[in-house]
Amino acid sequence: MNKNVLILFFLLLMTAAAIYSVTLFKEVEKEKQQKQLAFNRLDTLLKKNAEQQRKIDSLTIATISELSEKNTATGATGISSTDTAKTTLIKKLKNANEDYIKRNDATAYQTASKLEKEGFTAIADNKFDIAYEKFKQIIAIAPSFHSSYEIFMLLGKQKGNFNNPETQQKIKELIVKNYTWKAPQEQLKRIETQVKQANTPQIKVSTLQVQQAVKSTSLNNLPAKPTVTNKAVYNIKQ
Repeated sequence: MNKNVLILFFLLLMTAAAIYSVTLFKEVEKEKQQKQLAFNRLDTLLKKNAEQQRKIDSLTIATISELSEKNTATGATGISSTDTAKTTLIKKLKNANEDYIKRNDATAYQTASKLEKEGFTAIADNKFDIAYEKFKQIIAIAPSFHSSYEIFMLLGKQKGNFNNPETQQKIKELIVKNYTWKAPQEQLKRIETQVKQANTPQIKVSTLQVQQAVKSTSLNNLPAKPTVTNKAVYNIKQ
C-alpha cells in the first residue's frame, strides 16, 4: 500500500513538473515573440527615420544647389550668409540632420566631426587635395553635416587650380565669408588670420631707402656746431 502511494506521489510530481515545464516554455515563447515584435517595430521605426533623413538630406542638398546656381547666374560667389528664408531652412534641416546622427549613429557623428577638423586644417595648410578628400568622405556618411557639402562643391570647382596662390586665397575668403556656421573654431581662426594678413597692404622698403633714412637720421642727430662770437675791445689812446 505504501509502495503504491509512493508511486502515485512520484507520478503526480512528474505530472506537475511536466505541466510547469510546458507552462514555462509557453511563457518563454511568448516573451520571445513579444521581444521579436518589439524588435520589428524598432527596426521599422529606424528604417522610417533613415528614409526621412534621406529626404532631409536630399531636400537640403537640392536647396543648396539651387542657391548656388542662382548665385552663379547673378555673378555672386558661394551662398550668401544673409538669413533669407531658404538659408534659414537649410540651417533647420542641418540641425535636424545633426541631431539625428547624434541620436542614431554616434560613430558617424564623431567621424564627421573629426574629418571636418582635418579638412579645415588641410585648407589652412594649403593642402587642398587632402581637404577635398576629407569633405568627400563627410558627405558620404552625412551629406548635410554643417557646411561640408558647400565646401566640397567649392573645392570641386577649383580642383584643377589648387596650386594657384590666387585660387587658394579665393577659397579661404569664401569659406570665411560664407561657410563658418558650426565650423571648428581653432582651424577657422587660422584661416581667418591668413585671409586678414593677405588683405593687409604690405609696405615694401628697398635697401637704398633704408640706407638713406639711416644716413639722414644720423646727420639730423649730430650736435649743432657752436657759434663763437669774438668781441674785441680796442682802447685807443690819443
